[in-house]
Amino acid sequence: MNGLQHKRRSQGFTLVELVIYFALLSVFLSFTIPASLDLYQKTQQRVIQAALGSAVRQARLLAMTEGSVLVLAPCCLSNNWSDGLGLYRLSGFKQNPRAKPIYQWHWSTKLSQVTWQGFQSQNALYFMPDAGRNAVNGVFSIQVAMQPEMNLVVSRLGYIH
Repeated sequence: MNGLQHKRRSQGFTLVELVIYFALLSVFLSFTIPASLDLYQKTQQRVIQAALGSAVRQARLLAMTEGSVLVLAPCCLSNNWSDGLGLYRLSGFKQNPRAKPIYQWHWSTKLSQVTWQGFQSQNALYFMPDAGRNAVNGVFSIQVAMQPEMNLVVSRLGYIH
């Protein structure tokens, strides 16, 4: 009979063992979920920073290689930089604000807030074919959820600091 009891006992977990397992699992998850959320938000902030840097570099280089004035402005006909941004040719942009952009950048998070404080223009960055004539200096501010605000400084020549 002892052999049968031993066999029956080794077939599964007791209720006490399961309760202890789930209690330990819940304590572990209560520490890891906030940390992973914080890491996710920091990553989203860096993704937006990289997209903005890429957009500014691409606009500066394309304006010089094409020899035309390009405009980096909020996309979707809004003044909300948080929705993303588009790169436009100045001629098409002035004639038709609904012009199709050359390139568009979007970020996936809706928890982000992106603002532009320019010294020359509050709603767009203008890139000239002659880098010496650029007047795009200002600051992008990136805020994602509970993360501290991150600033991306754009110099007069279109360089990012």
